[in-house]
Amino acid sequence: MKMLQHDFVRRTQYTARITIHRAFYEAENEGYLLEIINLYRDKWCVKNAHIAFDFLSNKDNSVIIKHHLNVKGTRFTDLEHRVTDYTGSLKYSTRAGARLLANYNRNEREQSRNNDSDYAFANRLEVRMSFKTNEIIFCDFASNSEQAHSVIQSSLEALLFIVDIDEMIGCPAMLMRSFKAIQRDMNKINEYKKRKSKHKLLAEIKRVAKLNRFNFELAYGNNGNELIKIFKEN
Repeated sequence: MKMLQHDFVRRTQYTARITIHRAFYEAENEGYLLEIINLYRDKWCVKNAHIAFDFLSNKDNSVIIKHHLNVKGTRFTDLEHRVTDYTGSLKYSTRAGARLLANYNRNEREQSRNNDSDYAFANRLEVRMSFKTNEIIFCDFASNSEQAHSVIQSSLEALLFIVDIDEMIGCPAMLMRSFKAIQRDMNKINEYKKRKSKHKLLAEIKRVAKLNRFNFELAYGNNGNELIKIFKEN
């Protein structure tokens, strides 16, 4: 748990912040964290949420498209040539409503931590969302309030992610392969920006992406209970 000192100039919206790691859901004993949460259950709010979606497809066959159609993303490659593709502002947590997408191979990520792993669903898209203070009250979230979860689902609706280009056929597949090639090569990005027909091309890419996107909001609606069941009061 991270405690932030109250500062009436810089931090007037909250005095403490808890970061819940994924290991919390797997622990046999939750310790004192649930007691702390339940003590002020109606005071906490959800400021950030990281939700992971895992796919059977090869990461290299997936395509992330920004809702505002900016072509360039951020790609980090470590010394072992493990790649993580980021889409969105890396400072997402400081601005309400912002989203950062991180796409990486789960097996490579675990191996970089010296952990053995053989995930079949290794293609992970991690959605990191930021919310306004009091936009999602924790007790509403934990009690499965439809209004609280609709805020998250609404944010997920803006995501355009093609799980596997190989499952597409004809012109849509060619279009997505071309777009992915542009994303990967700075020279192609610069060439693309000079094209007079780029706006027409982007409009077609967005149309195809909307027709073939993964439905994150539906997946969240079907599995969201897994996030809250540990917080339900006895």
